Amino acid sequence: MIYDTKQKSIFKYLFCWPKQNRCPSYPTWLVQAANMTRVAGSEAGSIGYCALSYPQRSSGSASESFRQEHHEVITYPNGKRTVQQVTFEAVLQQICADFDIEYLWYDTMCIDQSLAQKLCEINKVNRYYSVARFTIALIPEMELPPNHARAPPAEILRHCLQLLHRSEWAKNLWTFHDTSQSKNILFVGRNVYFSSDQLRMINNECTRLEYPIIDTTEELVSFPQCAATLLLHAHSRHCDEPYDRVFALASILRDFGYHSVTHFYTYDLPLETLMIKFYQTLVMEDLTVMCFGKPQAVYRNTFCQYHYLPSWTGVSGVHCSRVLKKTSESLGRSCSIENGNMRISCDYISVVPKQYTMDKSTNVPCSIEKMFGVKVTHYATGTRKSEAQDSSSIKYVTYMSLIDDDCAKCIILDLPFDSDRGFCCPLIAKQQNGRYRIIGVSFYTLMEWTFDELTEGTLKHFGSQSNATFVI
Repeated sequence: MIYDTKQKSIFKYLFCWPKQNRCPSYPTWLVQAANMTRVAGSEAGSIGYCALSYPQRSSGSASESFRQEHHEVITYPNGKRTVQQVTFEAVLQQICADFDIEYLWYDTMCIDQSLAQKLCEINKVNRYYSVARFTIALIPEMELPPNHARAPPAEILRHCLQLLHRSEWAKNLWTFHDTSQSKNILFVGRNVYFSSDQLRMINNECTRLEYPIIDTTEELVSFPQCAATLLLHAHSRHCDEPYDRVFALASILRDFGYHSVTHFYTYDLPLETLMIKFYQTLVMEDLTVMCFGKPQAVYRNTFCQYHYLPSWTGVSGVHCSRVLKKTSESLGRSCSIENGNMRISCDYISVVPKQYTMDKSTNVPCSIEKMFGVKVTHYATGTRKSEAQDSSSIKYVTYMSLIDDDCAKCIILDLPFDSDRGFCCPLIAKQQNGRYRIIGVSFYTLMEWTFDELTEGTLKHFGSQSNATFVI
């Protein structure tokens, strides 16, 4: 990383997060920034500490290749520009000096690397970020060119957000964990910085929609939680260590109330076995894991490499971006799972999906893609008797997002998952071995259905329902 001590703040006012009068809890170890030595966490006293989030984070330490990379600090003694080649820890020391940080939680130095101690500390990491004064997010790619120095703040911000959105920091699963736990974030680039509270003060809806990574914490906290929303973000990020896929995700989910998945910090099981056990525990707590469809071109799915996982994990698709509520307990369905095999009993109906092509007469498919973040690929139609005296039939349409383009027949499961604009139902298809796999979702929105129709049921508009048990 290259760090220039002539850091430019995008805004005229500086961020101001007061030092804590009392820290509710301390990490086991902290780094004293003045001399970069490890001290007991309690030494921070009432001052508090800051936590570090950086791109090459893995489970408990920075990758050795990252620490050995080319690092520079640019200073200006007596007004003369001087470039020094330094260690990564020296860069951190300079940043701490510039931003008045006395104590820092930096995993590589603060977590003992013995296996038992490492797993114990990883289990506490989410608390370390949540009680820190703020988190420093290092964005090496974020640089302000000389011709932008006098540009309006809005233009500089857009430039920085574009670089942040494409940065390695925005692609790492552990940094998503850091973001979801932190109450305030200071984004530090090569020669420019800004803070999360400054972004909130701008309250630019367009910026938040275009670059959701900035507003991840606020977005996830503000709406009812579900596994699908969290997996949408997590499955687009990579991990340097294979087991981190489980470790980081378990830490994130625990903070949002999914306590059943927090006992998976172990290397004792093969990765394949651990991942299957992890996801089957999660889906039994929240069936919205099954809500996924065909990815749009802009989604980077880093999860598809785990091809051995069951279809219901969403390994081949993208989870819905609209926050969905957990399935109602009054649906009369039963679900069990063992060794990755899901057995689910519910009402259903068979439909023949038709390939969707752009239809200028309706904007419903485009709105679905924008709201849920999946690509509309198919549709199916049904009829219902009109309430008019002539007993005529009304045609209904449900739009679908299927990960299998050549699906000739599929089954809609009567498992509606609510969102603020309607709901969606999982779709399954039968395989040659007689078992089923989840292939996408069908949508029912307020744009094409009335509120009464949505609340009185889904599948009856498409014909008579049946009940069956499916092995997925």
